[in-house]
Amino acid sequence: CVLLQSETYYLKTTFKEDLGDIIILSPIISFAEGYENAKDKFVELALQLGKDKPLASASYDYAAEIHKEMLNEFKLIGRKVIEDLENDPDRFAIVLFGRSYNSFAKEANLGIPQKFASRNMMIIPHDFLPSESLDSYRHMYWGLGKQILQSARFVKDHPQLFGTYITNFSCGPDSMIITYFRNIMGNKPSLTLELDSHSADAGINTRIEAALDIIKSYRELDKKGIISEIKKDFRPMYVKNAWTIIDSDGEEILLTDKRVKVLVPNMGNYAAEAFSAVFRSMGINSEPLPVSTFKTLTSGRGSTSCKECLPLILNAGAMLEYYHEKKSTDEKTLFFMAEGTGPCRFGQYHVYLEEIIRKRELKDYGVYTLSDEDSYGGLGDEFFKRGWIGTSIVDVIQNMFHAINVIAENKQEALDILAEEWQRILKIIENDAISKVYEQLEVLAERLSYQPKKVPYEDAVKVALIGEIYVRNDEFSRMDLIERLAKKNIVVKVAPISEYIYYSNYLALRNDGHRKPNLKEYAKITIKNKFQERIEKKIKKILTRSGFCDNELVHVEKVAEKAEHLINPELAGEAILTVGSGLREILDHVSGVISIGPFGCMPSRVAESILNSELNIKGKSAAEKINRGTYNSEIDNLPFLAIETDGNIFPQIIQSKIEIFILQTQRLHKIIQEGNVLNKKSYGQKFYDYILQQYSKRYQEKDSEKFVPNLPGLSPLETD
Repeated sequence: CVLLQSETYYLKTTFKEDLGDIIILSPIISFAEGYENAKDKFVELALQLGKDKPLASASYDYAAEIHKEMLNEFKLIGRKVIEDLENDPDRFAIVLFGRSYNSFAKEANLGIPQKFASRNMMIIPHDFLPSESLDSYRHMYWGLGKQILQSARFVKDHPQLFGTYITNFSCGPDSMIITYFRNIMGNKPSLTLELDSHSADAGINTRIEAALDIIKSYRELDKKGIISEIKKDFRPMYVKNAWTIIDSDGEEILLTDKRVKVLVPNMGNYAAEAFSAVFRSMGINSEPLPVSTFKTLTSGRGSTSCKECLPLILNAGAMLEYYHEKKSTDEKTLFFMAEGTGPCRFGQYHVYLEEIIRKRELKDYGVYTLSDEDSYGGLGDEFFKRGWIGTSIVDVIQNMFHAINVIAENKQEALDILAEEWQRILKIIENDAISKVYEQLEVLAERLSYQPKKVPYEDAVKVALIGEIYVRNDEFSRMDLIERLAKKNIVVKVAPISEYIYYSNYLALRNDGHRKPNLKEYAKITIKNKFQERIEKKIKKILTRSGFCDNELVHVEKVAEKAEHLINPELAGEAILTVGSGLREILDHVSGVISIGPFGCMPSRVAESILNSELNIKGKSAAEKINRGTYNSEIDNLPFLAIETDGNIFPQIIQSKIEIFILQTQRLHKIIQEGNVLNKKSYGQKFYDYILQQYSKRYQEKDSEKFVPNLPGLSPLETD
């Protein structure tokens, strides 16, 4: 959380001298939404800074009170200004929206408030409006987003207030919030100004002038009674509970009704097919959607602002494609979309898709969600069990597919076996006792074990594909990346989907103030986590016998440990997983790391910035908590490539970087194969080093620098 510029100034001029500058920190935590134990967190931080506990506690209480007084003063000023405005109905004012570091900081807002003021326009910061009692937006978990949208509702209902939203290029949360902001405004005009380092002053002036002209025209039309909101009678279908929906005609229908179909969006063919089979096992009609195409992307771009991240755009496109091309009139269609919370935009997907359905009036179309807060167990234990087994199998099967394409002597024959057995596995997930799936996995492993291999799997050149969970698994988003590496005989290990589910458990079990589990919840999640680990271990143990995969288990705690010196584990999201996975995999399991994410993805960019400086021997040593000298001095920077994808073909610069990355990976693999990654010493060399050390100590008082160089010319054999 970032303090508003005005807040920072206010505190600097009011805090007590004896409390010191630590007081400035406390509102940062007290301002954060969702922290149940903000004071405890602050005191803990203060102790780390060397402050006394009583002083820290007093500082927090004092600063929190000053912060409260300041916000109250903001509201009083806001009410007074609005009262003065209402006394002159011919006037109107501009409310300044946006994040404090964009809208209220003079270094970032390019003088936009002054541009309005110079045109005799009153401008009011959105946090001065008395809007705290108004609704925000459903599932709005960003604190500033909540405040902005509450103020937006206030502006919408006030005839003399109009909004100007300042944002910056590629701001992730704003890509969602601005759409919600415009939805709230309806046909009331507002101005959005997106700034970057190239924003031209003349262009901003032109847009401000145009906006003011439009607002004046709108007010004139409104006075004449010409302006009116278009009221729609459309009623979207919605989910009443896990097993019941209400269609557009108001009919209550069970999820197991034959008219209902659950669509599973494609995040890799294997994953979509497996999850759809799990739904069918519960008596729910379900269909996996195909891999996205450029047509899907175009359709998605037509229904979004195009500033959202690629997975949302593709899902929006897939949802609309199905509605217009495949949906029958009497079908009640549910588009499955998992739910989450911040900081990632992923938690907003289901809300955003529902807005598309509402605006486009898609009859009998809804969004079905499961939450990460209970590890996606909302449909019961049997659904979760089959879903987890399916997910664990998919994680291995997709990497076996990539390995077969590289190391199998008879690639097509091995792929045919994999395809045949996969269909049998799907039928078991859908129709049979789930315990039978292990027998089928044994058959698959045995059949593939007889397939001749160019090189053993453990000796193959391998690369880890990490990053944002959707694009790393989606065939369309990652383009031909894996195929290009396969042509160079490089096996790609895609980070598992199950990693994110384990991470949900990890967050649920952490008592970090976001959501403290009670004893019953804690016990349930712990047991569930052990159950998941046992199943994963069993599946991987069986499939490893095929010779096309390894038996590496997912350990989220260990992944987080590799990165905790770089990212605080309390910063929830994929960034710590990406950084930790990269540092854990390199050298020990793979010879190169690729991090892929959607264009403008904040967690991906955080991870990229860290890995660019840390994915080297120094960073690897720090992550493993060992001495830098343990590794071969020939190795310094380790092969790492970061890619952002927006659905278009990779540009030439990325193509070139891929080629360079391939050469670096092959070189490191050769060093690993030759056993030269670690600095290994023979017993003779160790004894020789010991003798030198002893002589150095013995003659330290003498001129040891002249004495020692006479010995290194002797080899260990000669000294023996």
